[in-house]
Amino acid sequence: MVEAMEQLGHVHFALAGHDRGGRVSYRLALDHPGRLSKLAVLDILPTYDYWEKMNRLYALNIYHWTFLAQPHPLPETLIAGNGEFFLRQKMASQTKSKTLDAMDPRALQHYIAPFLDPSRIHAMCEDYRAGAYADYDIDKADFDAGRKITIPMKTSTMNRSSRNRMMGHVPMTGNAKPWMNSSKMASMTVMPRIRKPPNTNTWAMPGTLHLSSFFCPRTSVTSASSRVAGSLVRSTAG
Repeated sequence: MVEAMEQLGHVHFALAGHDRGGRVSYRLALDHPGRLSKLAVLDILPTYDYWEKMNRLYALNIYHWTFLAQPHPLPETLIAGNGEFFLRQKMASQTKSKTLDAMDPRALQHYIAPFLDPSRIHAMCEDYRAGAYADYDIDKADFDAGRKITIPMKTSTMNRSSRNRMMGHVPMTGNAKPWMNSSKMASMTVMPRIRKPPNTNTWAMPGTLHLSSFFCPRTSVTSASSRVAGSLVRSTAG
């Protein structure tokens, strides 16, 4: 991404990312200090925190993290048997209504297509394998070394997301402190049952849960843009 932005004429820029894009974003801030002016990360915790704080209920809800990280060819073979069913079932489970009725059918077809392509199924599994091993190790090294993101940063979670329901007992400030310089944090959303940190704002889009950028792309970009001044690159991955 750094090379792509340089080719577009941007050496220093603001960045916002959701889901996998959020992981790219916070890693860029840590791996390339000085490149970003501001950062917004939507609806994730650091990869290290996902694995370290996973409990019984959360593991049942995000089973795809452990399933897709299994050695080749187990997940690839099982998904290839009915990739569309796997995608629809997983995505619907992450919505408040437990259906995909709110999603434009044309957009949904774009998400289904990769699940019918063995090479892309394999690439998806490789991404989760990296998260369980290489990405985890890189995050852990930064965590243990006390490295922090020092630029102004906005973190956001969806108001009723599965992470909030399953990990609501984990203080948001506890997750944030190892990674962010609190004096530079622009704002932070509030998890259920957690007291709001001082001098922060809440930002949530109820009903869409984790899939806000899929169901409400315009709202997601507008919300991020209004909170991150300057140039904005929206980095979103499936």
